[in-house]
Amino acid sequence: MLIEWIDGSIDWVRLAAVKESYPVQLVKSALANGIAHEPAFNLWVHKVIKRKERLIKRVESKYWRNTHKFRIEIPKSVQEAYEIDKDTGMPLRRR
Repeated sequence: MLIEWIDGSIDWVRLAAVKESYPVQLVKSALANGIAHEPAFNLWVHKVIKRKERLIKRVESKYWRNTHKFRIEIPKSVQEAYEIDKDTGMPLRRR
């Protein structure tokens, strides 16, 4: 794979190394360039997509399930944070 790095340099990197280090970015690139059906990608692209979706769902479910941390209520929105501050008597901090 020909990779352009953030600093602008360009290198040829083995597909296996890119697949191991940056699988989601590689899948996005393969889908965008229409090469996801090629044999080098076809066998694992759908697995990476499924794994990514599964991890996101797991994190989201834990986020919405946790309501307290160290006995302190965790707000899920700005409005809820204001309500918690109002209920606990915490003053609003302005920058």
